[in-house]
Amino acid sequence: MCGFIGAFGAVNSLSGETLFKIGRMAKHRGPDDTGFWADEHYKVLFNRLSIIELSEAGHQPMSVPSGNWVIVFNGEIYNHLDLRERLPKFNYRGTSDTETICHAVETWGFEKTITELNGMFAIAAYNQAEKTLSLARDFAGIKPIFYSIGTEHVWFSSQFNQVVEGIGKGKVNLCRSGMRDFLQLGYMQAPETIYREIKQVVPGEIVSFDFRKRKVHKRYYELPRFGHANGQASLNGHERFGHLMTNTVRDQLVSDVPVGCFISSGIDSALISGYASRSSKKIKTFTIGVDGDADDEREKAAEYSRAMRIDHLSTNISPDAILGAVDESIRLMGEPFGDCSSVPTYLITKSARKHNTVMLSGDGGDELFWGYPRWNTYLKNYGRFKLPRLVRRAQRYLSANRDGNYAYGPGFMETPGEWVLNGQSYNNADIMDGLMPGSRNTFAVQNLYKFQFGPSQLEFRNWLRWNEFYGHLQKVLTKVDRMSMANSLEVRVPFLDRRIIEFAWNQESLYGQSHFINKDFLKAQLENFVPPDLVNHDKIGFDVPIDQWLKGPMKSAVLDLLLGTKFYGNEIDETALRSYVTAYFAGKNVNAGGVWILYSWQKWGEYMNAGK
Repeated sequence: MCGFIGAFGAVNSLSGETLFKIGRMAKHRGPDDTGFWADEHYKVLFNRLSIIELSEAGHQPMSVPSGNWVIVFNGEIYNHLDLRERLPKFNYRGTSDTETICHAVETWGFEKTITELNGMFAIAAYNQAEKTLSLARDFAGIKPIFYSIGTEHVWFSSQFNQVVEGIGKGKVNLCRSGMRDFLQLGYMQAPETIYREIKQVVPGEIVSFDFRKRKVHKRYYELPRFGHANGQASLNGHERFGHLMTNTVRDQLVSDVPVGCFISSGIDSALISGYASRSSKKIKTFTIGVDGDADDEREKAAEYSRAMRIDHLSTNISPDAILGAVDESIRLMGEPFGDCSSVPTYLITKSARKHNTVMLSGDGGDELFWGYPRWNTYLKNYGRFKLPRLVRRAQRYLSANRDGNYAYGPGFMETPGEWVLNGQSYNNADIMDGLMPGSRNTFAVQNLYKFQFGPSQLEFRNWLRWNEFYGHLQKVLTKVDRMSMANSLEVRVPFLDRRIIEFAWNQESLYGQSHFINKDFLKAQLENFVPPDLVNHDKIGFDVPIDQWLKGPMKSAVLDLLLGTKFYGNEIDETALRSYVTAYFAGKNVNAGGVWILYSWQKWGEYMNAGK
């Protein structure tokens, strides 16, 4: 895993020294090597974290043999040796997947090459002969890539704040809709960002530019909104999954540096660890706990590891250490981010880096295999939308058992899509309408949550999974990528291997029809590795005591930043902000997560205002 920063167009006025300065902002993404390449139309700098082919043969930027293409690549391609078998015989210098990509691009062209890759990747490819730049992002959105089209050239980078630095902090303009997205959901939904001048490449997309900076988008991979289940799971799904996951984890264990597995009290990480232990007797699991936390996951993680006969490492952090890492983790995100779990993620990956350079994680299992309990409530109450809205509202007020956004959302929301958006929001639509009157979400968010009521619960169920994959999962992947790379740690995600994604999408799940057992399929898989009594328990979870923080040791800093400092962007209603924050600290609302997002935004604003 690595990072890059580059410019394409009229770059003669851009000095190499400037690019090296901006590159140092993300040196943590690639501390092992730095490479630079330039001609009169293109300049690019690459910071490398060496994982496969540690020698000079893995150095980037890398050119194809003819010299027609120059490529930088962040990520890992798990099927690159298979691709070598299909390509004409070349005299390869080493074993790096970057070199495989170079030969594939020269043989097949850029677009076909991208469609053949199975892995996590962000790639920038410059065609010297045609004077074009192509950017590509993996199909799941694991690796990031940002870009901006300026008057002289196109900036592109692995990190948001590097593009901001390239443009100039004083030359970016806030996107009001992007700000609403962030304050509501806590992250930036691709392709939008909080600045009008900067975009993200969408998961599964290629964005190309010619020398006149004309832009062409092409979505080479997108999962269908409503699934395309073919029913194959009913007969051979478990056997097929076992075969696929065995191969997937085996492929993702390939590395020239030490690899381990994160493990928690949950099903997903334990299952990945089980498959890893079958492929490598050297694998070790790693977990972390908080001193004095009643929900400590270490004991359950150790039980899993003992049952699977895996060497297990466990460490602890103090609540003070977590609290002390708040501002540092916000700064190292490189972009605004509002999920407070980024703080312990930063410390967990920092601790894991002492033992390994690569870790496998269980991210993606919930999204693909019906893992979130909130889906139960959505599906059980979906049928309420067949009633007129006035009737739904009456049901809400007459019921003695009120269940907030989830069960009684149909009483307030026009569509199921609005209901789900409100359920995913830290600051819901009503709060946002008060804080930012007259604002609307970006088209990206509107499209993500666009779903009208229909008679088929199956259609809604499949749409929910699509929504989670391209919505909530993107927030999770942002957190894991930025916090792990802040510690020069590569995190691989076997559930988001292309083979596993497509297997999951093709299953005719019973979830939501005959039962509401979350991740029933994966629990059955885990029983191949551990006794059933270890499988059937509730996930403990790693919760940040955010309410205690905000009302305790962080209170004065939060109040000073939110109520005593001009709100970054000047797009907020100051009276509504004061009322909202004051009500929270007075105990009149319990929305700690919403207040945290406001705090993290202001902290980001401090960093953006510094050095202007």
